[in-house]
Amino acid sequence: MKFGVLALDYDGTIARDGVLDPDVRMAIAEARAHGIAVILVTGRILSDLKRVAGDPQFVDAVVAENGAVLAFPNGHSWLIGHPPPPVFLDELRRRWQDWPMVKRFYCQTRRERQESCSASP
Repeated sequence: MKFGVLALDYDGTIARDGVLDPDVRMAIAEARAHGIAVILVTGRILSDLKRVAGDPQFVDAVVAENGAVLAFPNGHSWLIGHPPPPVFLDELRRRWQDWPMVKRFYCQTRRERQESCSASP
């Protein structure tokens, strides 16, 4: 059996404080040179990943936004997820003036609000 795909988490795994270790980048290039497809997986929005990691040409694909977006280095991407329902976003606005940041396909809140954000009204 041939090892064909390697999926790597970005933050806290191959990157520290958003910075990709140069040795990891070289290891990714070596894996790709041996025919292994490397997929970068992150909860970050794609534009934020590009800001901290640069052009994603160093991997074969990126799964971003907690699985809601599949992107390729050639610029093609597929939106897999769906935006949060408007009623959910309205409830967040009602509960907090400084409501959580909404990304294209999911809602993210500060750690101290996680329990109350997921609680029923």
